[in-house]
Amino acid sequence: MNVSLRPVYVDVIEQRTSEGVLIPRLLIWPDGRKFRIEKAEGGKAFGISESGQNGRIFDIWIYGRKRRLYLQKDRYFVDSTARPVPAHDPIELTDEELLEII
Repeated sequence: MNVSLRPVYVDVIEQRTSEGVLIPRLLIWPDGRKFRIEKAEGGKAFGISESGQNGRIFDIWIYGRKRRLYLQKDRYFVDSTARPVPAHDPIELTDEELLEII
């Protein structure tokens, strides 16, 4: 069975350290679902995703599972077999929600 992957562009809340290191903290799926990124590594190497797109590679963990997150210019994406979902309205987070992320 050949699984076809496609890039799914996602919103990401990120943190920048005082040293300029970029750390993804929250992934927001196009339908508005939010997923806390428990751990993130990488971001320095560039590579090609399984769907054929290129970008900076982050290894991220959500619910204990490792996934690949790519930063392509100013947009994040993940490779997925999911069907397209409608885009959501911009997410507004409360100060308390932001503090939980960091």
